[in-house]
Amino acid sequence: MSLMLACHKQLSDFTLSVKLQLPSQLTVILGPSGAGKSVLLKILAGWLKPDKGELYFNDTAWFDSALDLHLAVRQRQVGFVFQHDALFPHMSAMENIVYGHQQPTSAQAIERALGFAQRYQLTEVLSLLPKQLSGGQRQRVALARSLMSTPQLLLLDEPFSALDFMTRRHMRHELINLQRQLDLPMVFVTHDIHEAFFIADYLVLMNQGQVVQAGVKEEVLASPSNDWVKQWVEEVR
Repeated sequence: MSLMLACHKQLSDFTLSVKLQLPSQLTVILGPSGAGKSVLLKILAGWLKPDKGELYFNDTAWFDSALDLHLAVRQRQVGFVFQHDALFPHMSAMENIVYGHQQPTSAQAIERALGFAQRYQLTEVLSLLPKQLSGGQRQRVALARSLMSTPQLLLLDEPFSALDFMTRRHMRHELINLQRQLDLPMVFVTHDIHEAFFIADYLVLMNQGQVVQAGVKEEVLASPSNDWVKQWVEEVR
């Protein structure tokens, strides 16, 4: 996978201007609140259209202002996991999972959902409503739902921030294992430096709508580009 973007977006009180090329691994976007991390995810997903620039995934144009091209969300085959699980409260865990499939009532969807349920230890809770599930179970349901459509890119916006420490640590391990098993490119947003360095293959540090440094995690840790980055990496040294 090669994801290349060079985009500019002017919002009412914020300017995003980024240039990145991301590998086919688990990329973490790290930065303080207001850095533009979630704005960048919305651009990748197709929910937010840049003012100018380009965004290419595996040599396929998702956005190119010179060509007046902007692919819709459904055309990008992107999965999205939110900070808050965003499950449908009136649907069971099973119904929430199969909702991610193009044909949620098909035998194929049911079979695929049961496979995810077994993988993520959800088999015993498939009949329960979201309010009856633990935080970790809800996020696993949300993750399974996002995978039902066989996405070619998975975006995660601080998905574990509301979980307790032990559940959060377990979910981090699950996410890493999932990425390795499926070889699925992921972009994960967080403001937690310890979480970032635990799960990242490739690390992008953002501040005030710009990329301050990007690179393989170990390279960023060994050679921070300026004092601002150095302050972040000193937390995990």
